[in-house]
Amino acid sequence: MLPTELINIAYQENIEIEPKCQIPILHLMQADFGPFSPLEIPKIPIYIALLLKKANQCRIRLPTFFDPNILREILQNEKDNDEYTQIHPFTFELIGLLEHCYNVGNVDEIKILINEIKTIRHQKTHNGLKRIDSRALNLNNLTSWEFNEFKEFLLNVMGSAKKLEE
Repeated sequence: MLPTELINIAYQENIEIEPKCQIPILHLMQADFGPFSPLEIPKIPIYIALLLKKANQCRIRLPTFFDPNILREILQNEKDNDEYTQIHPFTFELIGLLEHCYNVGNVDEIKILINEIKTIRHQKTHNGLKRIDSRALNLNNLTSWEFNEFKEFLLNVMGSAKKLEE
């Protein structure tokens, strides 16, 4: 899959918004959304939230999985354990969403934490591939973005390992 395809899939995820005005029902092919009023905090797909924000009809709330405290905890778990820590499946795809959220404290800090997590997870994958000794490879909690980045390399390594066994 292409990175843009993964991002499009990620944009189907629901996110909280704060409507700035009364928004009537949005009749879309997928479903009907709304109506929304200013005191509600509804969850809608990200692609709709971005359209409403662009029209200045809502503010997008920062998803909880981008909370710096949660990211610091994940980073520490990644450092302390050989296994991958479970993270939100679209963490890496949605990093561009940060600039659209109004309640972000420090965007740079969040990006740095996510990049550190990504670096450690890449290193774990590389280390695991160096130690591969069978036809099975344990990739629990690997996100689709990460798998997509390593897919070709993984297939080549697994193919080489299979040939060596034969």
